[in-house]
Amino acid sequence: MAETPRPAWVTFGAEVRRLRKERGLTTAHAAKAADVSVSMLVKQERGVRAVQRVTAERLDEALAAKGSLMQQWARAVRSDAEPDWYHKDQPAERRASEILMFHPVLVPGLLQIDEYARTVVRAGLPLDSPDTVEGVVKAKRQRRGRLTAPGGPFLRAVVDEVAIRRVMGDEGIMAAQVSHLIDAAGSRAVRLQVLPGDLRAHPALSGGFRILKFTDRPSMAHVEHMSGNTVIADASEIRRLEAVWADLQAWAWSPAESVRVMEKIRDEISP
Repeated sequence: MAETPRPAWVTFGAEVRRLRKERGLTTAHAAKAADVSVSMLVKQERGVRAVQRVTAERLDEALAAKGSLMQQWARAVRSDAEPDWYHKDQPAERRASEILMFHPVLVPGLLQIDEYARTVVRAGLPLDSPDTVEGVVKAKRQRRGRLTAPGGPFLRAVVDEVAIRRVMGDEGIMAAQVSHLIDAAGSRAVRLQVLPGDLRAHPALSGGFRILKFTDRPSMAHVEHMSGNTVIADASEIRRLEAVWADLQAWAWSPAESVRVMEKIRDEISP
């Protein structure tokens, strides 16, 4: 089966091919200089494979690109690291008046600190390069910054106690993450509640979701799964998710009690 070109790398690959031909180098010569196989370089020139930094540096030197190829490589990495949700969600999220968030096993993305997010991304992309991981973390940070800035949507989050107690990375990272949640709970733009971890069953155990509410249009939702997320616009399904959200809020501790619970957990896990 033919491999599908990756849009972020097509331009980079085309530039490598242009420079190679301009310098009068064969694919074999360029591949040897980059310390990759000929078949790999062919795929990279077609844009179907990402390029590691060290390979890009060797190509930049071998093709006498004087740093221009590395600039192109950096743009490709940034673009490739921005997953579909990053492009699809941004416009809707910016227009939302409220965002309701829940995840059964993780701290919701908009409330994650970089170190926590990095641990989650590394676990989800075990074969990707450190640069790709950092690109995703940066995209998350920029999204978080836009949506938590003054004038952004009001954020309502129910965070499962299980997610708060699960140590991601190490105890220091987790203590910092819980401290961030406590600080966020004190913001006028965030209402945060913790769902007791001993709740035996509830209808949102199968995955996280976000409901986006607007002042000028019907609500929409994003339901998360292993391969990304699915946009939900069907009114009946939105009502079902809103009912689930209402149950989660009712079962969760109050905002004030939730802060006390998080402070206790932070003290327990602090190194």
